[in-house]
Amino acid sequence: MATRKTLSTVLSIFAAATFAVSHQSASAEPVRDDNASLGKELRLPIYYWNDSAVKTKGVILAIHGVTLHARRFDSVAMKLAADGYPVYALDLRGFGAWRKDNEKFNGDDKIHYTQSQGDIVDVLSTLKKMYSDVPLYMMGESLGANLSVWVASTHPDLVDGIILSSPCVKRIVRLNKRVLIDSTKSFFHPYKPFGLEAHIKPYLSEDPRVTEEYLQDPYIDMDLSAADLIKSVKTNTLAIANTKSIPEDMPILMLAGEQDKIYKAKAIPKFAKNIPSHDQTIYIFENKGHLLLEHNFVEPDVIARMENWLAEQHKRDGKSGEIAEHNSKSVFSAEQSTTGSGETGGSGSPVGPSSLITPAPPTTTR
Repeated sequence: MATRKTLSTVLSIFAAATFAVSHQSASAEPVRDDNASLGKELRLPIYYWNDSAVKTKGVILAIHGVTLHARRFDSVAMKLAADGYPVYALDLRGFGAWRKDNEKFNGDDKIHYTQSQGDIVDVLSTLKKMYSDVPLYMMGESLGANLSVWVASTHPDLVDGIILSSPCVKRIVRLNKRVLIDSTKSFFHPYKPFGLEAHIKPYLSEDPRVTEEYLQDPYIDMDLSAADLIKSVKTNTLAIANTKSIPEDMPILMLAGEQDKIYKAKAIPKFAKNIPSHDQTIYIFENKGHLLLEHNFVEPDVIARMENWLAEQHKRDGKSGEIAEHNSKSVFSAEQSTTGSGETGGSGSPVGPSSLITPAPPTTTR
């Protein structure tokens, strides 16, 4: 009798514990791991966002822009992880953790774009093995977008699609007193860092909260030399120089702000025409600037465009086991009210299963 009672008690405790674990798993939330095992394995500063309660639909590697760092994707990465897309993000060499903790990664605090490109390939190659049964996407903003294009053109076997936010296609050149003064100083001292705040603050974003958050982030490097800036420009240019090598079936999502004061959003449709992919979707947001993803004030409509695109890719994968071909290339405006024909649903919204998408007729269809 005592034995039966003891057994009953043990079983009750086990059942309660099982329920607690199950309940905890079901109610889990996305978390960020600043010491991702992948980073330890590759000796690189890699951050990881995941929701253990959600089935993995795909994996994303995020690449930041100049002066920024991987953790700037925190807000958007949390949302994507909750949707079933774990996100990994890498600090490019010379930025983020490389500035002060470079000894952990057997490197220095200098900007090295060529080595960073090698790091990206290593990370993608490893992720491809880790997640062999789901799609692997690359997401980049600004310089990170251009590096994503570089991967798609040089290592297309490593990615199943790319998300480009504010790609650096055609820079807006400004000549004012501050530019002339700093240019003159840099001519005589090309390797001496100088402050970029005056050159960034007026142009970074249409949202003052985004700009202020950027300026207050101690991990953002706003002191670069002319040599570093020239390397950045050269890397941006070379990264998108071989777009003709991008496969015709490579899914591409491009996001940009019409109010971008750093790079011309109007140059993006022409840039897209030089990419062979038949699977391109472009959103130009009327009232947004350059920085769309790397801050904590990411607009719901920006997230919605990404979710819709990812859901469409997942739907295709689920139906055929492979990514199907788009009917056409289309350029959409996310906020304009002009009408037009093209790849839209009956309401004028882009085709896709996201209920968060608001109507957005296409401005150009080709």
